[in-house]
This record gives sequence, C-alpha cells and structure tokens, in this order.
Amino acid sequence: NAGTSIDGRFVFGVTVAGTLTDKLILNGTTLSPFLTDSLDLGSTAVMWSDLYLASGSVINFNNGDVTITHSTGLLALAGSLVIDATAGGLTLAATSVATKFALHNTSDGANSEADIAMFRYDDVGAGYGTLFLGGRARGTQGSRTVVQANDNLMTIIAVGYDGTDYAQSSRIDFDVDVTPGANDMPGRIRFSTSANAGQTPIEAFRISSDQNCS
Repeated sequence: NAGTSIDGRFVFGVTVAGTLTDKLILNGTTLSPFLTDSLDLGSTAVMWSDLYLASGSVINFNNGDVTITHSTGLLALAGSLVIDATAGGLTLAATSVATKFALHNTSDGANSEADIAMFRYDDVGAGYGTLFLGGRARGTQGSRTVVQANDNLMTIIAVGYDGTDYAQSSRIDFDVDVTPGANDMPGRIRFSTSANAGQTPIEAFRISSDQNCS
C-alpha cells in the first residue's frame, strides 16, 4: 500500500504428494485457509480443547446461509436449521416464518409411530406426570398484561396434505371463558371439525368454565 503503509501477510504451505501447496494465510485482520473448504481445524484423532469467542461473535456457515450471533446471554439463529439425529430419523427444523419450530419424522419403519414422546421419572408421588404447557399473556415478554375474556390461550390443529397444500381437519382451542383476575383464570375448550368437502373446522361442542357442555 505504497505511500501510506506497508501491509504484509504470511502464507503457510506444506508439501502434498510431492508438491508445495499453499494452505493457510495470515494477514493483518484474518487467519483463513488459502482456499474455501480446503482445511480442517483439528481432526477425529487430534482435537482442540476449548473455543473462546468474544461478545458479539458470529459463527457463519457458507457465507450467511446460517449464522449464529452472540449477544449477552443470547444466541440468535438466522437461516434454516435442520438437526438430523439419525439417517431417516428425527429432524428438528425451523421451516418458515409462520412455523417457529417444527418436528419432522421422515421414517416409515416399524418404530415410527411416535413422532413426539415425553417421559418423566421421579418419586414425588401423585404430582405431575409428563406436562405439556402452553400459554399466553397480553403485552410483551418484558411487560406482560392480563389476558381478557375470549382470548385464545392455545390451539392444537390437525392437518392433512390434500395434494396441493396442508388443509385443516380438526382443532381444539383453549380460551379464557369470562373475565379473569388474580388467581382466577376461567377456562373454555372448543372442539371443531371440518365437514366433507371443506377445510375450515367448525365448532362442534365446547366445555365452558362452569363444566357444562354445549
């Protein structure tokens, strides 16, 4: 950089199959492989011990395809993430903006009946068994406010592929039945199904906070 400063770099090379080959570059800001996807950090036989990254560090896969960005007490994921536990087995995937978390079972073998299985082991007596909890508050996570009568708290929807997209077959809605208050959360459950030649679940019956069905 003539006239202003002198910029230098180290290029590290080793002999591969009789040919001196550039492998690693160190300049004023970056330590990088000479070519993309040409050098491993550690191996299955000789591994590094620990990795220390500064606050705000970014782990970037394939030039932004998926990134993991650090901030205080938080890791933010950007991009589509798939974790495949076994070939053809369990896949955890963030698939779209509408779906924050999705689980896909791609196996059709003898052991594929349970897509989600939860178990609990303890000796606390009656207590809780396996607990699935869903809920809602008004306001924001940092400034929550009281839910109101008729607010939906959680919904379970069953869909089936109709050759074009996924259509709703049935659903169960969990609502606030009447005005709630401190230590007072009156509940209502609504059961709905789609009619033949339709894909919009219509309420069939409900259980209200007074335990009556209608």
